[in-house]
Amino acid sequence: MDRQQFLFAYGTLRKDYRPYPVIGIEEKLKFIGVAGIKGILFDLGCYPGAVENKNGGTIRGDLFLLKDPVKTLGTLDDYEGCSGEEDVDDEFIRREINVRLEDGNTAAAWIYWFNRQTDDKTVITQGDYLLYLQNKQSGSY
Repeated sequence: MDRQQFLFAYGTLRKDYRPYPVIGIEEKLKFIGVAGIKGILFDLGCYPGAVENKNGGTIRGDLFLLKDPVKTLGTLDDYEGCSGEEDVDDEFIRREINVRLEDGNTAAAWIYWFNRQTDDKTVITQGDYLLYLQNKQSGSY
């Protein structure tokens, strides 16, 4: 039997992102809970990008169980502009990392790391894209 596979979503694939559903795969994702990883989150315009950084802050996101991992990851790779390989030309690279749930448990999950320069990008200091969007709309960011 294959092991369960999970997705850590920190941007437009988050459960409470509106408009949701983003790409019509919501029936293939089962929400598990809110989780966090170490890294730096950037505003890329219409969506965020996470960059791995063990010394960075916490990036808050949602952990989902993938109900059909092969098909769902293929769809997500297309959505994220990722070949599924570590191609230097891809905007995002998919890797498996450990995430920590709010209850302290950990899980291995797929994440899409941003794979471009961030010099001219705004850092989302609170590490939470949904909170960032709320603050931006209210004018407090």
